[in-house]
Amino acid sequence: MARTPYPPYPLFRPWRKWLAGCIRPCRVLLLTCGFIGVWAMVLTARAAPATAPLPAPPLDGNCLAAIARAEQAERLPQNLLLAVALTESGRRTQNGFLPWPWTLNVDGRGLYLDSRQEAERWAERLFAEGARNIDFGCMQVSSLYHPQAFLSIRQALDPALNTAYAARFLRSLYQQTGSWEQAVARYHSADTERGGAYRQRVLAALRGDLGPAQTYAEEVERLQGPLLAASRLISSDPAAAADSFGRYLADHPADPVALAGRALALQRSGQGQAAYGDLENLYLSSLTRAGPSAPQTRQAWQQLVRLLGSLPVAERIKRLEYLTGLYGDDSRPHEWLVRDSLASGDDPRALRHKQALIRLHPKEGRLYLDAAVIARRIGDHTQAQTLARQALALPAAALNDSDRQQAQALLHALAPSPASPAVKSDASPANTPRTASPSGG
Repeated sequence: MARTPYPPYPLFRPWRKWLAGCIRPCRVLLLTCGFIGVWAMVLTARAAPATAPLPAPPLDGNCLAAIARAEQAERLPQNLLLAVALTESGRRTQNGFLPWPWTLNVDGRGLYLDSRQEAERWAERLFAEGARNIDFGCMQVSSLYHPQAFLSIRQALDPALNTAYAARFLRSLYQQTGSWEQAVARYHSADTERGGAYRQRVLAALRGDLGPAQTYAEEVERLQGPLLAASRLISSDPAAAADSFGRYLADHPADPVALAGRALALQRSGQGQAAYGDLENLYLSSLTRAGPSAPQTRQAWQQLVRLLGSLPVAERIKRLEYLTGLYGDDSRPHEWLVRDSLASGDDPRALRHKQALIRLHPKEGRLYLDAAVIARRIGDHTQAQTLARQALALPAAALNDSDRQQAQALLHALAPSPASPAVKSDASPANTPRTASPSGG
């Protein structure tokens, strides 16, 4: 239904002492497969119950209450609509990660506003500027694909109306497909690949953040049961280990330990490219659970990089574009796309991803300057001037003296030349050749 620039992060707390106790019974698993071990630690930490209270909802809007009513009215599986909402409009707050009612998304750019009034003003402005597809509210309902859903911008942002429409739509997709998992995928996209990746993210939110917390004993049993048995096979029989992890994933499709294990087993059995799908899902799952800077996300990205680096440039660009389309707030895929695009002569693509990096790091002056140089090279002098001026407008610490001089030189080179004085002609009406008029007179 909507692109999702800001997927959910977990309600994670650093339960250090508890985690230390959980690691001991899982030591064999950790020693057998260090890559899987990172995920085991993450999961055992996640099993601890969160004790921080949720923040009070805005006075004029409450996604959580509206979602609960809509789920009950449409008889949806418990917390399924909430998992979709967290994937669509989730916002990190001081007291947890919550769906946010005053969220807009236009052309992949997510906006979290502080009030209904501010969100309405932004939506009116965006429509006035020519935007056609704006995703609204708790459930990010698209104005382009659901034009009859609401009568006004105010209605589109109303949590009760927004969630009620999304719940009805999700129920209708279930009636079409006969599967809640397929309904979730179709909620985002009818495209099998995009919808499938989105489904994994929602299921990860449903299982990881919303499901009942596992006890210490349950988590240890899980890690020392089929997952430990599979991990013991990785060194001696990686093909059998991959099959074992695959059977576990059939029932637990978003389990990061199993995804990491099967990917490693496939790589050790000489099926590196077959592991790509698991590593991609592992990376996306880590992003949605813990964010771009988390250790497990960095490790998942490093594993993914090894396979991406072996691909032809055109195929790698295609896969990186897919990742940034699903999750646009990790710098690493954008940076790689800039490098590959410049190397292959695709300056417009490089500029687009430089601008994405500017959005993620608005105080890094060098990004503006690099983008300005690319814009000038493709002939977009207006954009180049704008970027150079933005670089110079940053605080002094954001741009070193050399870069500041380069930005000034770029602006000077792009400044229009002063008009040349008119040259007086010696020609007079008497000696000026007569040209024929259209009428021949």
